[in-house]
Amino acid sequence: MDSLFSAQIYKPADLNDINWNELMPFHRALLVNDGTVTQLIEAYLGLPVEVELLSQEKQQLKTPDKWLQTETGTTIINRRVILRSSALSCPDQQIHTYAISQLVCSRLPPAMQQGLGADGIGLGHPLRQNQMETRRDLLWYGLEHNPELSTQIGTPSAQPFLSRSYLVIRDGMPMMRITEKFPIPSANFTSGHPTPYRLNAFGSSCYKTSHLCVEQHPTLLAEKLSVKDEQISQLQLALDQPTSLSHAYCQAGVSTAEAH
Repeated sequence: MDSLFSAQIYKPADLNDINWNELMPFHRALLVNDGTVTQLIEAYLGLPVEVELLSQEKQQLKTPDKWLQTETGTTIINRRVILRSSALSCPDQQIHTYAISQLVCSRLPPAMQQGLGADGIGLGHPLRQNQMETRRDLLWYGLEHNPELSTQIGTPSAQPFLSRSYLVIRDGMPMMRITEKFPIPSANFTSGHPTPYRLNAFGSSCYKTSHLCVEQHPTLLAEKLSVKDEQISQLQLALDQPTSLSHAYCQAGVSTAEAH
């Protein structure tokens, strides 16, 4: 997989190496995805994801940037956002991604610059809206422990981040560099075998079913799924094991019709 990242040998010193075999399939997909991350997460969860704009400001580079191919004094936009579950679908509004972007102003269409300040809008939306032909060049990835960032965005301090950086290229030139950090619980790393399709891929306190996400509470889950309390207890036990969603339902005696 390292061959997909063009600058892995230049990854920041605070990023630790990762054993790909110890990552869940979904986490591997996040690392190598060359499309819109928001859409990938929404497709996996089957739930809407909100974009929260933390900050956005124009700055002039104090030094040349090798990866953006820019000189000192180039004007860029520094932008920070969080991707989180919608409050309407998941009460705890689980944080899925923290993203930092540097955009080269002179390489952005004016219409795109004007639309960047709106809260709730990710970068994928203006790229599609302006019908720009772009590609993504993956730079590096790694595992990061950053308690200070965890405190800032409200994730557990002991929770590591799966981090990656990449360039968005337009007309042969880097238009932006994006670094994405995905908070993941240590439990999602296994000893010897992967745990595919675990529901707590993001460490959420919400259980995911085909079309809903509810708080991890037996009575609420029983009410939402219309199944018996003892089945909920069995389902919770099954979900604590490396298993698929369908197998967990089978172990708990929950039919597919009830789960949907």
